[in-house]
Amino acid sequence: MQRLQVLVIDDASIIRNFIRYGLGEVLPQVEILEAANGRYAQSVLNSKPVDLVLCDWEMPEINGQELLLWIRSHERLRNLPFIMVTGRGERSHVVAALRAGIDGYVVKPFNIDTLAKQIREVLAKRGLSLTPSVSSDAVVIPTNQPGPLPVSAVIPPKDLLPDSLPPFNLTVAIARMAGKRDLVRRSLVNFHESFRNAPAEFERLITEGQRDELQRLVHTLKGVAATLEAVALTKAAATLEDTLLNHSTNEIRTLVDAVNVELVHAVAAAAQVLPVAESVVTESPPLPIAIDYRELNRLVAELRTLLAKNSTKSREAVIPLRKILDGTNLDSHLNTLVGHLDRFNFRGAENVLITLTAAFGVVSR
Repeated sequence: MQRLQVLVIDDASIIRNFIRYGLGEVLPQVEILEAANGRYAQSVLNSKPVDLVLCDWEMPEINGQELLLWIRSHERLRNLPFIMVTGRGERSHVVAALRAGIDGYVVKPFNIDTLAKQIREVLAKRGLSLTPSVSSDAVVIPTNQPGPLPVSAVIPPKDLLPDSLPPFNLTVAIARMAGKRDLVRRSLVNFHESFRNAPAEFERLITEGQRDELQRLVHTLKGVAATLEAVALTKAAATLEDTLLNHSTNEIRTLVDAVNVELVHAVAAAAQVLPVAESVVTESPPLPIAIDYRELNRLVAELRTLLAKNSTKSREAVIPLRKILDGTNLDSHLNTLVGHLDRFNFRGAENVLITLTAAFGVVSR
């Protein structure tokens, strides 16, 4: 058969990149189109030939299930193979998707080989098969859509990705992404770009009472964190998502704080693989060029641990942190943090530390 036109629909650009580059390695006869949600996918389906749909469940405007029902009611598209690719693995969601007419169901996090196998099985049921193509250069046809552009700049040397980068398990992430270290590095850069301002966005959504939007953002974060094997962040996001979906509780802010504690650690770690050109962000205060970023991470982790234990030693831990940040515009944050500690308000100090690390977490070592 000719090259397979696959439409990848996911509001997380990291996941779209992962699928695009990953399938390009294991199924070079596939051509990829993209859409950020179901509404944009409808435009693509109405204007371009598509042989297979890979679609997320949770998306803004039109979600995966709504898009599937639209496709199945469409005269020209009703028989289009449709694989749901989602972090929602609950039995109720699988049953609902099967009743709506899906051909396959892949739960995040997944590896590329698993996805490729599902694609082959779905095609085989339709009497189709993927045969090796003459050329391995898959053509990418992106669609115009909002959101950050995919990270597809010059491919850097492999040594920009360290062998270890807590809280990410790089060994598992690399295996998941078909052994492509640069794909993992680009995914980390994309993670940094997508979620470095998430703590502020969480606060805005809570303040405005936008619980559904908060749940959608947390769901996306959970899927991306799981793909990059950030286990603690995935767990914290999953707990918050479950509460937002199934419970009416006053603990949401506490659970958001728990996500933020893990998130700022992950964002700071992801910043270590940024090229110099990507590490400058105008809204963040400049840091001294000679800063020891690894030491900074260590000091923050130590302070975070002490704050979690309500330890009075937290006050002393601020001293070396203030010293390493000397010359930045972060004195007001540090003073506020110390003020909370003087009143033994450890939770308030944790929140300030989240804001503080979000400010310097975008700077690479």
